[in-house]
Amino acid sequence: MGANHEGRWAVTISVLSYNIHWGLSAFKKINVTQSLSTFIHKAKPDVILLQELWLPKGELEYLIAETLREVWPHQICVATCLLPLGNQGNGILSRHEILNWKHIDLSYSAHQSRSFVHARLWIEDEQKVLSLICTHFGLKRSERQFQAVVLADYIQNEIDKNEAVVLGGDFNDWRGEITQFFKTRVGLSEVFKETYGRHAKSYPAVKPLFALDRMYVRGLEFEKPRVLKDAGWRGSSDHLPLAVDLRF
Repeated sequence: MGANHEGRWAVTISVLSYNIHWGLSAFKKINVTQSLSTFIHKAKPDVILLQELWLPKGELEYLIAETLREVWPHQICVATCLLPLGNQGNGILSRHEILNWKHIDLSYSAHQSRSFVHARLWIEDEQKVLSLICTHFGLKRSERQFQAVVLADYIQNEIDKNEAVVLGGDFNDWRGEITQFFKTRVGLSEVFKETYGRHAKSYPAVKPLFALDRMYVRGLEFEKPRVLKDAGWRGSSDHLPLAVDLRF
């Protein structure tokens, strides 16, 4: 954090959003949790939004979160989907203090559990609160439309209109339909669409063809939205991570 030497830019907070595919390689053959941890450490974000966290049955800690705890000690990891072999979930990991948080159900049907986690961070250097939301939308169009409305209603009714917001995750929105809805309804701007005129292609990691992952912001300036696509990232999940630098 801090200003550059020319005084043009002061990075208040950097955010990384990543569907980590249970900590398994793209074809679910190899556990890559340790290499994931290494790459995330090298990226040095202030906040990490993770989807498809995996907690094996009988375990007490999400392994990837535990490997990152020393640098990102403020963590919220919640189970979205309870499966026979364990729990799949979403998580927010932060260098900054988490003041409070909520876990909200987004399930369209009993057969497809979805949710989002909302955490309010205290940014000490700015003496301001930042709302972070991490989610993973469903595969069906009707499901995504329902979830977008529920999430927008929550933002409109539960988050102060003057509070800065970051919403990140895997939206499975290959049609590109929800960005305009979020912008019109609750003033969220998608950082890649605003900067480059198009959403970022992040799936599949080996040869990205689809823009499934998004980063939306409100009440913040943003710079350098990017897809992290070095060879190491390509082998660490079936998605590539998104990153952006923000300031108040």
